[in-house]
Amino acid sequence: MEKLKKQMKIIGRAEAARRLGMTPQALSCHVSRRAWPHAIPAPIKIGGIFKWSDEKITEWINERFDEVEGGKSQKEKKRKRRPGRPPKTRSASCS
Repeated sequence: MEKLKKQMKIIGRAEAARRLGMTPQALSCHVSRRAWPHAIPAPIKIGGIFKWSDEKITEWINERFDEVEGGKSQKEKKRKRRPGRPPKTRSASCS
């Protein structure tokens, strides 16, 4: 007999944004900048539309909680900058 694969639940932009605690527009902005895996979990492109796996979003959220609880937040991983002119910041071009 063949092993049956567990069916994956696919969710759209609005539901993914709600699960991640952001607006659908903010999620679209992250997608257009290809900001995964830091800002959002990697999407799946189906027929030109980005969708997300419910399991992958849950895993991504749990990984972020583990980083914070373990004391390995993104801010602590960055090295200290030397004094001098501050770096240029990216403008928020997504509206």
